[in-house]
Amino acid sequence: MQPRNTANDPLYRHWESWIKKSEKLSADAGRRGISCKQLRVGIATTLTQNYNYGAILQAYALQRFLSLFAPNCRQIAYDKQKNYHGARVTPSDGASKARMAAANGVIKRKRAMQRFIDTIPQSAIVYNNVNILSSLNSFDAFVCGSDVIWSNRSSLSEHSFYWLNFVPGGRKIKIAYAPSLRVQDWSVPELIQIRRFASSFDALSVRESASREFLERLLDGEKPVRHTLDPTLLVPAEAWRQMSRPASSPKVDGKFIFAYMLGDNPGQRAQVVEFARSKRLPIVTLPHCVTYRADADGFGDARLYDIDPAQWVWLMDHAEFVFTDSFHGAIFSAIFQRRFYIFKRRMSGQWSSLGERVKSLTAMWKIESSVLTDEGGLREIERVPDINYARLEAITERMQNSSAEFIVNALHAGVSKLNKINTNNNI
Repeated sequence: MQPRNTANDPLYRHWESWIKKSEKLSADAGRRGISCKQLRVGIATTLTQNYNYGAILQAYALQRFLSLFAPNCRQIAYDKQKNYHGARVTPSDGASKARMAAANGVIKRKRAMQRFIDTIPQSAIVYNNVNILSSLNSFDAFVCGSDVIWSNRSSLSEHSFYWLNFVPGGRKIKIAYAPSLRVQDWSVPELIQIRRFASSFDALSVRESASREFLERLLDGEKPVRHTLDPTLLVPAEAWRQMSRPASSPKVDGKFIFAYMLGDNPGQRAQVVEFARSKRLPIVTLPHCVTYRADADGFGDARLYDIDPAQWVWLMDHAEFVFTDSFHGAIFSAIFQRRFYIFKRRMSGQWSSLGERVKSLTAMWKIESSVLTDEGGLREIERVPDINYARLEAITERMQNSSAEFIVNALHAGVSKLNKINTNNNI
């Protein structure tokens, strides 16, 4: 368990009014049985062996946020029984020196990420589909989310862990906090399965507005569905700055453009280079975050590998401009009020499912014009209007309070359910 937050913690200060509301409810509940402060909460998300900056930081943020109300919460270490997650860059016979260097760099990046992952409170046991039922002895409440845990077909079968399918609803608390759920290309049997899984939750929320509408139609009024923020947006900029640290290998100084791009579109990289020349600024990149791309070897003036999530946050905070095709790249650019531009992501020649997530995010903030086409070049970039950050902050604050209301009410309603069960058992 992490030490209790104090008033010196910017995260605590940001949420102090909600913490006091929760503590009052906990005091009342404590007279009748367990309270939220005593609740053992397990978080189900894609943290274990997932070397993606956004995935790691949303897991970090959700644990930090939940710990304000239920201090005894931790990630459930879950092995999906795959050999490798994250960038796949492996040397082969006759591999070029550039590819060999990239493979060694990705190993360094993976180690840096793992060191950060190890600082996030997690279960002592690494669970899998064989032993996951034993986790029921360690937790009273289970929270799944956030990120794309519900978007893959495998989440309905071998990875139904992410739907908390192993948790019996009657005697445990089941909460979904802001998972991302795609809304298209499900078969009828899959839709029936989604409805069955979603119906089992005590409290249900999703990250995208389209996902909310999709689930509401599917459940046909059986259960309310809330639209909540990605956990990274529950942590204020000051708290992110507090945990960040400078990139040091090599050291990054002065003004720079941060290009955090995961897709395989050389034309987009060419647009960034053209923009950088017009501004006379160097480009900082993190090459090969998903897989090896030959065009990424020559892209950027500073190509960094040994970067952990805390340093990634620092790069977002200190960049003069950000270009990204990443959902969380856009989120952190907005948190730090950067001048940023979003590309549509293309993977293996196909446009990725990122589009719906970015569409929901930019529509919420009313910044749709920050999404670039592939053909516009420098002229299109220069036409993008400045972001109205006063409006964006007001929208985010409203959604923050709605999200906090959801999680606090869900936790305390769950506590009331458990206390009622225990009372009935003692009669």
